[in-house]
Amino acid sequence: MCHEDTLTGQPTSGISTEDLRVTTTDGDMPCRRYSVAGLEGPPVLVVSDMFGPGRFYQEVSRRLAAAGFTAYLPDYFFRLPELSEMSPEAGFARRKLLDENRALLDLDRAVEAAGRHHAVAVGTMGFCMGGTQVLDLAVQRDGLITVCFYGFPVAAPSATPLTAPSPIESVGRMSGPILGYWGDQDSAVGLGNVETFIETAHSVGVDLEAHVLPGLGHGFMSMLFAPDLAGRPQAEQAWQRSVGFLRTHLGAQHVDG
Repeated sequence: MCHEDTLTGQPTSGISTEDLRVTTTDGDMPCRRYSVAGLEGPPVLVVSDMFGPGRFYQEVSRRLAAAGFTAYLPDYFFRLPELSEMSPEAGFARRKLLDENRALLDLDRAVEAAGRHHAVAVGTMGFCMGGTQVLDLAVQRDGLITVCFYGFPVAAPSATPLTAPSPIESVGRMSGPILGYWGDQDSAVGLGNVETFIETAHSVGVDLEAHVLPGLGHGFMSMLFAPDLAGRPQAEQAWQRSVGFLRTHLGAQHVDG
């Protein structure tokens, strides 16, 4: 499992939520908006992994709101049934049914709606499968501010026509700025694939700031909520750097100090 659906400690407090619907070509996608009451911070679209917008992503969205942003958390699995259980088997089985290309169009609609509402640039923050999707969004839409956590730059051997485009195939059309993180022990993504992607992106002039973190595997941002794990300081540093990156490019107020 990429991110556990349980968290230690209490959720970030003082955050207002609102349930929205994003119009797509064939239905409305549920999307929850997180903000500090009375503050319209710049928008950041949070894109989840194959388990959908569970508690990990809800807390990430709350933390973004506390940092001065307005976070949008869509459910791009809305056309499919809810998971019967939070297990890798159930997650992969549902993912096989997902048309990732249509989901990418849905996410693009969410970006468009957020940008129209706020009339400013939009940030994206994606994890795992969502990390791949935010890289793909940076190909098809200019002006995004992208944060990618352990996205897959190269398609897996099991890819099908329903699989989202491989970011490395379109890296020459990718617009920055992009901030990316991977662990050097991530066997799911593959360090060689990451290194090739970084080298290719830099060779064609993509504005990519990439960090390969030593000793960490896939899904390491879960350590934000596990204070006793050795990798937590690196996860916290990645979070703070990402917040600073988004503030620099989107101009959020320092609500949380």
